Amino acid sequence: MKCEIIKDLIPLCEEGLCSPESEAEIREHIKTCESCRLLYEQIPAQGEIPLPEETEAMAKVSKRLRHGRLRTAVLGALLAGVLGGLGYLTYGQIAKPTGGKSFETVFQSLEVRKMAKKFTEGDLDYYMSKISLGGAHLTLDQFSYLDQYKAQDKEILKEAYSAAFGDTKVKDIDVSSSYGSLYAYAGSEGYSEGAPCACSDVTITFEDGRRLELSFAKDMDGLYDCLAGYRYGDTSISKEEADLENAFAYTSYHDLLPVGFFQRLLLARKATTEPYSKRFCEGYRSGAAAGAEAFRDAGYTMESVIMGTPTYDPDREMFRYDLCLTASDGKGKAVAVTKLWLTPKGLIPPDKEELTVAPLGCTEGLTAALESYFTG
Repeated sequence: MKCEIIKDLIPLCEEGLCSPESEAEIREHIKTCESCRLLYEQIPAQGEIPLPEETEAMAKVSKRLRHGRLRTAVLGALLAGVLGGLGYLTYGQIAKPTGGKSFETVFQSLEVRKMAKKFTEGDLDYYMSKISLGGAHLTLDQFSYLDQYKAQDKEILKEAYSAAFGDTKVKDIDVSSSYGSLYAYAGSEGYSEGAPCACSDVTITFEDGRRLELSFAKDMDGLYDCLAGYRYGDTSISKEEADLENAFAYTSYHDLLPVGFFQRLLLARKATTEPYSKRFCEGYRSGAAAGAEAFRDAGYTMESVIMGTPTYDPDREMFRYDLCLTASDGKGKAVAVTKLWLTPKGLIPPDKEELTVAPLGCTEGLTAALESYFTG
């Protein structure tokens, strides 16, 4: 028998699959063929091939089955988590519940984080490109001033950030986005809950331990308002940090005084003048508080305050509010027409030439009280 056939039969012999005749042929052949003999000698004798015990074999099979079930359970849990997360985000996208999240809030978190990062890196062009026209919602005839006041706003933010944080490095930027309810003015009924809005709270932590906290919400034009508030009264932050927060508020949310501001904070008979006075620049606060207190202490009544939409003034490069105030003293009335100017550090009261008071049968005391209402 040829060597090629013998070599093919030797593995079968190892498995015990050869007939006695074939095994006899193999043994006869290897007596004279050295290469085939060496190959044959490498094969363990039949019966010497160790076979696993039944319990060991079953243990291995059981282990494989357990691993398979574990993999299936893990994959099932991951799939259920993914489907549950997608379902939760889909529900949030449709229902927009307060505090809920959705695909919109996820993408907004990513975008707002990038805005904050770019801003702290000095890329104010990117930041301003994402910022809304603000609550002022400029009318068409004011769009010609858009580039002008955007450039001004960028410089205001740049200077304020440099003064507050200088070269302090950013350690971390944390963003949390969910749905909240903005409030809409509802006339004499005060403020009612408005439409749900995706809001983002941003905390920028610096290496020296200080933090800058901001809030962002999308405006009707699809860009963002920065809802940083006036915080001059907060002693936990420096004046420079308060100036920066005011600059954020000014540059992205020019309409800081809603129609109901005076009704809620100023005209109430027993209301404090502190929230009202803090709206003014630091140097004007004491005068604003004194004028409002003197008006109330004299027993005069402010019957109505009509505030116009904030208008950008290209000559003074700031926004102004046109106001019409009607007051009475029991004998007659007086109507005052004036302007308030909005700066990143607060309101500026009107100049004397910007205030006109028309007496309508009232006493001179009411006229004088209106003339000094914003300045004391």
